[in-house]
Amino acid sequence: MANIEQLKEQYEGEWLAIAYDDYGTEGPQEGELIIHSLDEIVVWKAIKGDHRKIYVIYAGPLIDEDTAIAL
Repeated sequence: MANIEQLKEQYEGEWLAIAYDDYGTEGPQEGELIIHSLDEIVVWKAIKGDHRKIYVIYAGPLIDEDTAIAL
């Protein structure tokens, strides 16, 4: 099992699919990396039909630093 924060650092800017056992109160902390890719669609296609508990996350900022957001 790999630490998810370390995986996010290692694959910064990519989409990750991680199989996990325990979600916990703050989300999964450890898991097995199934696939990583710059293309989100590639990740979703790779895990289609996989019945494990899978955490899909983008390992980077969700918006550009120069983008303004109003809530």
